[in-house]
Amino acid sequence: MAIFIVRHITTYRYKREIRLGRHQLMARPRDSFDQRLINFSLDVTPKPSEVRWLHDVFGNCVAHVDFDCMSDHLRFECVIKVDHTPENAPDFRIEDYARKTIHSRIMRKKRLTWHRMFRDGSPTRKIISADGWTHFSRAVRDARRARS
Repeated sequence: MAIFIVRHITTYRYKREIRLGRHQLMARPRDSFDQRLINFSLDVTPKPSEVRWLHDVFGNCVAHVDFDCMSDHLRFECVIKVDHTPENAPDFRIEDYARKTIHSRIMRKKRLTWHRMFRDGSPTRKIISADGWTHFSRAVRDARRARS
């Protein structure tokens, strides 16, 4: 178990006073299998009129900070305390049947047939495996050229 404390400060300075708009912050870390958020604090200067916490479609915690004042500076300070335990990582095992599927065979040279294909006027390589799976890749074409 390792406890980390992270202090992050972002400061903006302006030549003259400006009207501050809405700011969107993504400074709060997510909990996961190897990390637990113990404490999080957010300090904003000047004082915001409203702070709303939302979750985006990816599960990130997002703060919407609104202001109703003019200022020549803006400062965000976040203090994060997390418990990080990497040894508790899940054991992702690959079953024997999964090792023998198309995903492992598709990259074997003897199983591939090269075809030239033109798409939108630009040449690309189309890889067709014996099983009928296809994969388009300029990187494969460039790697083959580099070898020859």
